[in-house]
Amino acid sequence: MNENMTYRVHPRLFIILTLMALLISLMPQIASDRVFSQDPTPIEPKKIESDDPLVTRAGEWTVQIAPDASGGSYLYNSGEAVAALELPFYGASIEIIFVSGPGLGTLVVEVDGTVLRTVMTAADSTSYQHSTRLDYLTEEWHRLRVYAQAGGVIGVDAFVAANNPIEADDEIRANDEGGIQGTPTSVVINEVDMGTPDAIELYNPTSDVINLTGYGVRTYAYNNALEVNYTFPTFYIYPGQYVTLREGAGTNTANTLYMNQNIGNWIHENRGASGGAVVLSTPYPSPVDFVRWGTATIGAPAGTSFTGTPPNPVEPYTLGRDANSDETDSASDWSAQCGTLGSRNERCLVISEVFYGDPSQIELYNGTDRAIILTGYDVLVYDDPDTLDITYTFPAYTLPSGAFVTLREGTGTDSSSTLYMGQTTGFNNVGGAVWLRDMADVSVDFIRWGAATVAVPAGTSFTGEAIPVPSLVQGSMARRSPLTDDDLTSDWCGQVNTLGRANNPCVVINEVDMGEPDGIEIYNASTAAYPLDGWQIRFMDSGGNADIPFTVPVFTLAAGSYVRIVEGMGTNTATTLYTTTTIGDWVTGVAGAASLHDSTGTPIDYVRWGSPAVPLTADTGFAGPIPPALTDDVLYALGRSPRSADRDLGTDWCPQPKSMLARNTGCGSTVVTFNTDVTPDYGVFYGSLQSPPGPTEYPTLPLSAPVEGQWVMGDWDGDGLKTPGMYGTNGVFYHTNTLGPNPVWDGTWFGLRGGYVGVYAVAGRFNNALSNDCLGVVDSGFFPGYGAAFALYFTCDTVTVNPSKTAQWLSVLLPDAHGFSGQFEFDAGNYNPAVDNRDTIACRRGPFIAYTNTSAYILESAFNLAQYIGEPPGVSGPTTFVVGDWNNDGTDSFGLVSPTQGYFWYRNDLDWNSGLYTAQYIGWPAGVGTQAATWTPHP
Repeated sequence: MNENMTYRVHPRLFIILTLMALLISLMPQIASDRVFSQDPTPIEPKKIESDDPLVTRAGEWTVQIAPDASGGSYLYNSGEAVAALELPFYGASIEIIFVSGPGLGTLVVEVDGTVLRTVMTAADSTSYQHSTRLDYLTEEWHRLRVYAQAGGVIGVDAFVAANNPIEADDEIRANDEGGIQGTPTSVVINEVDMGTPDAIELYNPTSDVINLTGYGVRTYAYNNALEVNYTFPTFYIYPGQYVTLREGAGTNTANTLYMNQNIGNWIHENRGASGGAVVLSTPYPSPVDFVRWGTATIGAPAGTSFTGTPPNPVEPYTLGRDANSDETDSASDWSAQCGTLGSRNERCLVISEVFYGDPSQIELYNGTDRAIILTGYDVLVYDDPDTLDITYTFPAYTLPSGAFVTLREGTGTDSSSTLYMGQTTGFNNVGGAVWLRDMADVSVDFIRWGAATVAVPAGTSFTGEAIPVPSLVQGSMARRSPLTDDDLTSDWCGQVNTLGRANNPCVVINEVDMGEPDGIEIYNASTAAYPLDGWQIRFMDSGGNADIPFTVPVFTLAAGSYVRIVEGMGTNTATTLYTTTTIGDWVTGVAGAASLHDSTGTPIDYVRWGSPAVPLTADTGFAGPIPPALTDDVLYALGRSPRSADRDLGTDWCPQPKSMLARNTGCGSTVVTFNTDVTPDYGVFYGSLQSPPGPTEYPTLPLSAPVEGQWVMGDWDGDGLKTPGMYGTNGVFYHTNTLGPNPVWDGTWFGLRGGYVGVYAVAGRFNNALSNDCLGVVDSGFFPGYGAAFALYFTCDTVTVNPSKTAQWLSVLLPDAHGFSGQFEFDAGNYNPAVDNRDTIACRRGPFIAYTNTSAYILESAFNLAQYIGEPPGVSGPTTFVVGDWNNDGTDSFGLVSPTQGYFWYRNDLDWNSGLYTAQYIGWPAGVGTQAATWTPHP
């Protein structure tokens, strides 16, 4: 059970907290002993001078002649905040050559939107050709951006890429050496926004970097009158990248360009004089793409074609291609959808789930970046056999961005997330249908299942085989993802009730085995048997080429069951299907990919590993860090995390012990131990909870931190990988985004030192809307009559030197007055992931742990949860407190690391006193450890 262990104090203590917060805001900047850069390492040079046309300038830059500079000159900025230089490049490393001297400031190095390094360029005298190099990037296209911190002045001389950046020769195609494609025939107009401001989105669906310099965009009004004639400046569009062209003036960025002209006659109307057209042309000029809509009748220019005319969208919709960005040169490619400028097109508002139970409920989801006014929209509900039971019209109601609303049958009090339809329906798992339409009775979305034969309404579609319906008396028909809207039956499956939150997956690739024989595992996560007849699995090699296209024979996968697709010959069974051919390129350490398609050829799931050079399959998403290639394909496979939904993220996957035809082992937490008795400090990173770990599963790395202090682990840049952080004795919280020798350390000023019983470094996902962890320090003060009282100070800004801090009052914890004794320890974890999926604070003192689920953003915390962790059998000497998800069930629990015995004991429960410990012998490969922290060895 959980014991109530709340210890509150008089409100006057908030005066202490306020004074401490004021002290933080007045603290000085980080001292000059901060480490920012490292010596350059020679590489195969492909030098690009800073004033080369390939380098895009923002703000004002001036050429300064200097014989000792690279190329005899360099660029310096005027000190304005917007001044920046940008360069696209391909490869794992980039070097920046800069000038140092009096009056120069801090050079910021940003790659793909993330600040990876800051370099101090101030010096007593001017000198040239200093450099800083990033050599731990992925082998793919990147965008480099350099600028001065806080509006200072810097001198930038040149750039050097390990592989050639984009060449000036327009005939070179993109490959592993870099380059561009000269004729961008596959760039398409992807979305048209009639809002304020009007905008046009272009998309590059190819695997090539395309030079759009000199290309033109012409826009036409509803009456075919030319309004805008825009020519691209120097600009390159990456594979899979979008660029948005906006009317009017503004500052160009890596993905948005301003046309400095206005489109005067694009409006949101579905009747009368409303419409328009867009033409995309090469510099020659030669038209390469065209779209028209509404009342516009302008013909497609020579070299393009277009049949039909899609209707003009109404507010707040845009006109966009389907999710595949199909190009059939016809109106069927286009439809009204919510604005997704700069990202993959998706339908705006969808029916996300239908619960046939008591009461029956319908869930709608707004997956867009804007609120949708649903006032006057209708929902029509049909039961079996095709009887219209409910026609519900929305009252005044707005659905926020990213939110769900549930419509319930019967009566009740409406709320922000639940509306009552006032009528009842008899639909069930035998069949039914739901139709959503807007205030003008235009179809928005539609679903039917089971024996229902309700006709698909005009303006939408719904095709494919019948959705497998579960036998559950009370269950749901739900999308495999709220944003999957291909108007196909394979978008849907039977699921358990997930109303008000993200849906569960349906049928997914669950595990990839690169051993002998190679194969993959398919898992039916739905609640109904799923026919896979005619589905196809495509195995791809390291270059993304099809190795085996395997078509599933007549086969039904039971609910909650697995089937292996194995290379070679054999007799098919209920759990194993054989491809009859072999996979030639799936081996240890090599990249690859696999995709799953339904019988219509629609992509259902996709996974790739080892390298981003393996291209994405059309209409599949796979974002974030790429899972690593296996280093051991005998004992390990690449597996999906059993706690994750099908998010199309690389972080859903990791190497894990093989578990074919069973639930995946998962990618849970392990530990890191730190030996701080030597110089430099060493970290031992344990790759598994195996006892003892395998000989290759505990790499020992020198950490080379600037000062001594308390070690933690966290994901500081949101890439899914935890790396070291350390709160120094000088009051600076240092952190690095790399694992390996000679890391580069960034610092954040806190200035808290000493405390009544010490200060304690913590790290955690305090803000669940961010992808990175936050830095925190717990300070202590004396509270008469009780002992130590604590306050948490934290920031989620891991880039700024001295960002503002958020404070939380933790109160008096495990006090002397109640008989507790011993050293205090603090850590953070996620103890209720089903509720908010954020980290909160835990405090250990002796055999007791007090913890809270109160968000760190709530000023006064409440430690009303506790555990008696006691001492595991056989422990002797002090132990270090750690928090992690040891069994990968999504919920963190507690553990103890012995620095003298080389053991790690952990609990997989949050019960008061279960006494259930699991022990791992970790030893001390780098000598006796003195500190420990939690780690996740794979993103």
